[in-house]
Amino acid sequence: MGYRFELRDANIVAYLSRWLTEEPPRLTGEDVQRFLGSLQNAESNLISADPSWIYRVSQTAMESRERYGLELQAGPYQPLDGATVEHALSGLRDIFSEFDLCILPVGLDERNVRMYSWLRDAAYSSGSNAIVLMPSPIGDSESLQIFDPLPPIKAIADNPEIWPGVLFWAKGKGEAFVPAAHAEELFIQLSREFDHGVEALSAVMDKYNSTLDGVRSNQILHLSDLHFGTDEAQHHEAYFETWLGHILPAMDRVVITGDVFDSTREVDFWAFDRFYRALSNACPKDPILVPGNHDQRVYGLKFGKLGEDTRFLSRIAFHPGVLADDDLRCVFLLFNSSEGQDFARGEVSIDQRRRVATQLLTEYKRSPQIAEYSRIALVHHHPIPYSPQEARPIQKGLKGLFMGNEKYIEMRDSEEFLKWCAKRDVPLILHGHKHLPRHRLEGIFENGRFLREITAVGCGASLGKGTGRLAYNVVKWHPEAERWSAKFFSGPIDGSEFSEDFVTLYRGTLENRPG
Repeated sequence: MGYRFELRDANIVAYLSRWLTEEPPRLTGEDVQRFLGSLQNAESNLISADPSWIYRVSQTAMESRERYGLELQAGPYQPLDGATVEHALSGLRDIFSEFDLCILPVGLDERNVRMYSWLRDAAYSSGSNAIVLMPSPIGDSESLQIFDPLPPIKAIADNPEIWPGVLFWAKGKGEAFVPAAHAEELFIQLSREFDHGVEALSAVMDKYNSTLDGVRSNQILHLSDLHFGTDEAQHHEAYFETWLGHILPAMDRVVITGDVFDSTREVDFWAFDRFYRALSNACPKDPILVPGNHDQRVYGLKFGKLGEDTRFLSRIAFHPGVLADDDLRCVFLLFNSSEGQDFARGEVSIDQRRRVATQLLTEYKRSPQIAEYSRIALVHHHPIPYSPQEARPIQKGLKGLFMGNEKYIEMRDSEEFLKWCAKRDVPLILHGHKHLPRHRLEGIFENGRFLREITAVGCGASLGKGTGRLAYNVVKWHPEAERWSAKFFSGPIDGSEFSEDFVTLYRGTLENRPG
């Protein structure tokens, strides 16, 4: 069997196809209605030699859309409660979970004619044993964004270097994400086990995984807004540090995007130094840190010179600049967005951009190879303003985004900073400041001319200030693959669990231009 669908619905399909008892992913009424509508278009979206199966799927989708239409329309842009999603998709789940094997290609485009031909043949030949999920081709510069990714979908984000590839997963357990060139070979091996059940399929995938020559991707742990000196930091730090100790061995670098302290009047240097040493001891290299407004202003606020205090900057000897990491094949551009402006506002001044550009050119002359490295900008303030339309929080446990008054916390002249990053071919900016995890992909233009796309990834308050949840991000990429993923994690302050709330995989190029 086969099903053509939009790649953004991959997580819904994963939920339908697994018989395990799992909570449904966060979906809006619009998401569910659009998905059900796509299944009603039977002739163009469903592939089978059995017309009765096509009719059954389309009829179930139509009946579900009619039965739950009012509930879906009540919250078109807000996440629905899990029970509503479960009920609306229950009929389709009965159908999709009948298959022992699911096959999902990702990262393909119109040029992969032979692969699409093979997938069509596999859809017909697999019969009732497997379903081939065929996402519509999308442009190379688009990104995959999914809330609450299920285990098969996590495998995509865990291996950005494999794109384009094909993901296989069994109904109950086991998955294999393999390069597209290996997919047909693995399918032949799996098809021999169709009559032997899910356990046999899982065993084949486990064995095949062990034979792949995997290339390890680089991983960055992104923390922000620790606010040492607060009760939250004091109460949560021991648990958070212990948790990070379990994941840090897999990380290549740690970055902290500001607001290490809560106030320059209550700087808890001892607590931060101990936390910093713990990160350094557990990771191959020292963390990279840029300061925030709370690190150089009394309680994060100043007016003119009143409230300004740069003791922390002196202690860490921070200066805007360039840090090249040859092991990661990455250049970090470090900015202090709090050196000017009043209140809690920020700005990256013309002088600061010029200083960083000068150092970048100097480093090119000293080490020409770094001109080919990926570039990541680190800054505290959010470079892309928040808008009222952002009402769907990335982090679990938050009922909605608190917009506040951007006037007093914004990053001034952010458009000029984004243009500078675009001209310097910086595809990724990591930031903090708002205490809310955030992902934004924006096209940057100047005088109507397209410069490039830039993604801004914001980390929540890592030690939970004001949110009641601990947060961190993991950014993963392989330079040669020109793909990267960002995964957003959060956990309640009682230490019960950390969950992967959101994943995005950028499919564009990280190839850099010198100069």
